[in-house]
Order: sequence, then C-alpha cells, then structure tokens
Amino acid sequence: MDPRYPIGKYEPKPFSEKQKEAWLADIQFLPRLVEQ
Repeated sequence: MDPRYPIGKYEPKPFSEKQKEAWLADIQFLPRLVEQ
C-alpha cells in the first residue's frame, strides 16, 4: 500500500447537475446547521 494514498488514488467520476446543486446546498446551509 502506498502511504501517500491511504484510501486509494483519486479517480474523477462524472456527476450530474442535480448532484452538484445538492453539494452546493450542503455547503450553503452548513453554517446554519453548525450553529444549532
């Protein structure tokens, strides 16, 4: 095992526009969730 890649090498994978919007919403609302 290569210690530089403990979980494996990065392999980009395609994602949908819907998935991207969900990720951005998670980032947008994270501060509010952390404050609660």
